[in-house]
Amino acid sequence: LETMAQPVISVNGEHVAPVCDTMADVISTQKLELVQSLNMDRFTLRFKPRGLEWMYVCKEDKDMGFIMSVSAIIIALAAAALFLVNPYIISSCWILLAFYVPALTYIALYITSQLDVSLFKHHHAILRWVQRNCPVRYAIFTCTSLILPVLVVLSLMHCHVTGQELHYGNATSHASAACDFPEFSILTLIIAIKLPLLYTSLHVFYIWTLTMVMAPTAMALAFCVYRPVFDRKLHYLMEFYDDAGSNVEVPNYLYIGLISIVLAVISNILHGRMGEVIYRFSYLCSWRITNKQRATELLQLHNKDLLLNIIPKHVADYFLSVTPGCGDLYSKSHRDAAVLFASIPNFELFQESSQTQEECCVEYVRVLNEIWCEFDMLVMSKHADGSPRFTNVEKIKTISSTYTYMVAAGLSNDNNACASSNSRRGSSIESTGGRSSSAHVQQDVLTTVTNKSTNAVSDLIQLAQAMQAKLHDISGSAFYDFQLRAGVHHGPLTSGVIGAKKPLFDIFGDTVNIASRMDSTGDSGKIQVTQDVAEELTALGYRCEARGSIEVKGKGMMRTAFVLSS
Repeated sequence: LETMAQPVISVNGEHVAPVCDTMADVISTQKLELVQSLNMDRFTLRFKPRGLEWMYVCKEDKDMGFIMSVSAIIIALAAAALFLVNPYIISSCWILLAFYVPALTYIALYITSQLDVSLFKHHHAILRWVQRNCPVRYAIFTCTSLILPVLVVLSLMHCHVTGQELHYGNATSHASAACDFPEFSILTLIIAIKLPLLYTSLHVFYIWTLTMVMAPTAMALAFCVYRPVFDRKLHYLMEFYDDAGSNVEVPNYLYIGLISIVLAVISNILHGRMGEVIYRFSYLCSWRITNKQRATELLQLHNKDLLLNIIPKHVADYFLSVTPGCGDLYSKSHRDAAVLFASIPNFELFQESSQTQEECCVEYVRVLNEIWCEFDMLVMSKHADGSPRFTNVEKIKTISSTYTYMVAAGLSNDNNACASSNSRRGSSIESTGGRSSSAHVQQDVLTTVTNKSTNAVSDLIQLAQAMQAKLHDISGSAFYDFQLRAGVHHGPLTSGVIGAKKPLFDIFGDTVNIASRMDSTGDSGKIQVTQDVAEELTALGYRCEARGSIEVKGKGMMRTAFVLSS
């Protein structure tokens, strides 16, 4: 990382450290923290937290297929060398099948799983199961590690010395090359002892156990059972050099082999411990990084949930996904959306009915919070199949001064866009449809928008009726007859997010003002709409009662109606 050439990065005139240098510093800091907090036993190298130790021991070994393939090649070459020296052991090779079949089966699964053939697709699942199954994996490694020691024992079993005569099974010879090279058995044993070091995913105690089982067993067999074979080799070489008149000192292959086995055991212990420390440190690093990633993901989800409590989902998605060409300002024009104002005009009288100031504050907050929370649950309610009960309905805000609950519907029907007046990329339906679409296409668009707005108004009417029923239930528990007054209207409006600190999603326009006037000029316990909205609701099957013309601030006389039922 330090030797990589990194370009100088400048942001707003200030030089910023290259990414690789920053990552190198992070990695170095992580290493220092891990070394300081490495919670492992000094002797056994086990993680003190039991859960972490179990995850490390039984983690998936993704390199098992490659390691087993390399082990099979090493075992095959060592076995071929023994077969060339002592061909009589071929007759006893059926004994090896008990040890070699698991390894060969796994290697066959590994090779076939790499092929893009539909016939072998299920092999990949079996391979993953073996890699994740700790006992099966250890059993395969154990059988593979015992192949070469068993092969050595089989090669020496065919050598029987009587005096100076060497017997090979049913044959007898003084000059046969079969058991004249017992040093090959020692070399094969050393390979067998070093072979477990390939199994990097195994616990160091497993490697030590295999080493301490194979090494003493080999030494006992060499000293006690098959020592005559090595003595005959030594006697033969001494006679050979004496006949040749040479004063060469003949090495004792038995002692050299035993010393080599002892050195192999020591190197296994040291190398295994060093490798275990490295692999555990690497696992601990990856484990901590994974945990931090998960913590970051959970934090992001938590932050998104908090954001969704402030602004609608489609607006949150807009801010979370960087849209080219759009600034931080979010504003959007809606062709037709519905707005509901629902207020509790007699809640102030309930507040004044409390006897003391402290009782007033506590009961006021408790009841108002219960009402708003129940209304929130209605907005977010779903059917039994999980679909939203009220489609595209968003809570805008609550107005404490008038005890009003404000809701809008149809805000997320249009495509998300940066529709502010300063945006260079217009995305409204009018701009694209007016220049490039035919008249009948425009008519279809208008029909679709009208249907969406009608559905939005219907959803808000159903929501207002559900609010009335819920407020009636709350009135029974609060021992006060609360009355809900609601007003609904639909039309064009603009939505946007305002404020840098504690940003607020709000809607603006004449449609919002008319809906607010439908609420403020209405009667308690009723839902008031304009005459146009009443006609649309009547077409949907709602019963409406004409109220006549009323004075609306800023609008003059307007014909309105009350929605009775659906």
